[in-house]
Amino acid sequence: MEKPSVFILASTHDTAEHTEQQLREIFRDHAVISKGIISEQKQKVGDMTVLITNKLIEVEALTVLKPGTPYLVADRVINVDTISLLYGIPEGSDVLIMNVTQSITSETIRQIKEWGIDHITLHPYYPGIASYQKGCEYAVAFGEGYLKPDPQARLIDLGTRPLNVTTCVKLAMEIGIYEQVKDTVANSFMRPGIQLSYSYARQYKENRILTSNLRRLIDRVNRGAVMLNEDGEVLFSNEKAKKILKLRESSPGPLAQIRERIRSGDNQFFEEIEGESYYVEAASDWQGEDQRVIVTIDDVQKIKRIEDNYRKMLQADGLVAKYTFKDIIYRSPSMEKLIMKCRQFAKSHSTVAIYGESGCGKELLAQAIHNASDRKNEAFVAVNFAALSSSLCEAELFGYEEGAFTGAKKGGKKGLFELAHKGTIFLDEIGDASLDIQKKILRVIQERQVMRIGGSKLISVDIRIVAATNQDLLEMVRRKEFREDLYYRINVLPLRVPPVRDRREDIIPLFLYFLTEEFGMSMDRPPKAIADALMRHPFFGNVRELHNLAEYTANCMQSGADWIEQVLEVFLDIEKRPAERTAAGPAAPAQRTAEDLVRQIENQCALEPVIDLLKILGSPPGIWTREKIIRARTQGDWRESQVKRYLAVLKDLDLICSKTRTGTFLKQEGKELLEYVTKQGHQDEADKSVS
Repeated sequence: MEKPSVFILASTHDTAEHTEQQLREIFRDHAVISKGIISEQKQKVGDMTVLITNKLIEVEALTVLKPGTPYLVADRVINVDTISLLYGIPEGSDVLIMNVTQSITSETIRQIKEWGIDHITLHPYYPGIASYQKGCEYAVAFGEGYLKPDPQARLIDLGTRPLNVTTCVKLAMEIGIYEQVKDTVANSFMRPGIQLSYSYARQYKENRILTSNLRRLIDRVNRGAVMLNEDGEVLFSNEKAKKILKLRESSPGPLAQIRERIRSGDNQFFEEIEGESYYVEAASDWQGEDQRVIVTIDDVQKIKRIEDNYRKMLQADGLVAKYTFKDIIYRSPSMEKLIMKCRQFAKSHSTVAIYGESGCGKELLAQAIHNASDRKNEAFVAVNFAALSSSLCEAELFGYEEGAFTGAKKGGKKGLFELAHKGTIFLDEIGDASLDIQKKILRVIQERQVMRIGGSKLISVDIRIVAATNQDLLEMVRRKEFREDLYYRINVLPLRVPPVRDRREDIIPLFLYFLTEEFGMSMDRPPKAIADALMRHPFFGNVRELHNLAEYTANCMQSGADWIEQVLEVFLDIEKRPAERTAAGPAAPAQRTAEDLVRQIENQCALEPVIDLLKILGSPPGIWTREKIIRARTQGDWRESQVKRYLAVLKDLDLICSKTRTGTFLKQEGKELLEYVTKQGHQDEADKSVS
């Protein structure tokens, strides 16, 4: 028996191909399916049943049919498989619905609404439309994506609309194969709906399981959680919140008061609830698009324990600032004015530059500024450029990736800038940083990003920078020893710490504080002889030297009854100095005697290794690096840290000059001191031989 034939007559190739594919899946081998495009049809069609794919082309289609040829006009529906894509469009969105003609577009919009899609606003668009809704974020097409008028709109293509079930049944009956294909017709149209329903049922089940698991998880969290709607009604609360707030159906408990505080805009506060203190916070905004708000309730004591543990961890890593402004002892007006300025600067996030002689307490101020800022609970990282060798400086500051160089730790290492994230980094003695390191620090200050050695990605850092130096940076800029651009980057909030000799009102209070609080020797006031000696002393070593004198005094007090005489021996040289040497102002370096300098060195460290260092610096070639100094010492080994300390002592006394990438050499007064200690050594040997 000859199979019936169906000829699809369409206006576009896409429609013809999709319709042919659909009929072949339904009719299978019970009919012969062929297709054609009206505009391309050269011969008239006859001797078969014709399916015209759209009513709009019916009149034109009849012109290519032979008289008496049976035909049907198709009705089309939105594809069930793709309609779910519209559910993902955000509620309230404006959406363009696009098709080739006004009537098809209107029909398509009607069908979309029949699917119950009412959470978005649909706007028609078709070629030749007089005006349409511009600025729509989404544009929906049905195989004609090229119609999209706005390139910025997000295209959702639901595919060519298939034939509806009525059309397929009519066509099957028309060509006499309905009994053979009726089950296939029913299955082909029921299957997508069943699959969609199954998909929704499965998602519903998964959501129920997920919701149940989330509820169990939130109930296990040791923090109260409540979700409120725009009327302040409880939509959800976990077990912890119910316990804290004593929530019941009949009474909202303390929640009514919390609700009012949130509505008033005070969405972070401490609240007394049932005699206990809790921290209550609103996690979203009443004025937001979503009118629901999540309230979290936490035990204040638990928060304090977490903070304490975090502080202990930072302290264990050495990343905590110990001192506050309360720890700074002063009586002088100049220090009072400085502390007031420091407190003001602490409120800012701008870079602070602290200038002052060595030993005057620059790091103490830096720590106090950090602890008075809103970063006080974060890390305080101190880096001393005078104590960092140029070879290690970059790795310490910026960190490195695993395998970046020989000896690099497995897994790499965070740099000091990374460790200071959210906190403060203290760049001490920044004037000693090499020009290369200065350039890289400048980049960090500008970009707030670092890259580890051997790394390929930039790491953002949120840091407050406090820099300090005992050098004249502006003079170093003039000598091309310090980058001018870096100077202006760090010199935003400058602070100048006066030396202790310029604020003599602070000497006795500081001396007594060190003596009693640090060394445990009770004293209300020092004996007059010691007080007078303290007030006459020039204190070239500043507070550090005063601290050493207090420690010496404490040891003398423990040793015997003549402790006053022992302490006064330290000051005997004061009586020998000219009147101008004991004035309150700083003594000029040229007026210092060699004996003064020796005593100053002894107040800060052992004298013998410093003399050895002076001898090395005074020998050829005259300019020495730290590495060469270590190799040149013949009596015992020096560690690099020791050399740095001894060089720092000589630098504080202005006896040496250090130049980046060049080395260290003796100044004239340093040479004179070397000559003195050398002669003194020969004299001591002569005295021993005579005796």
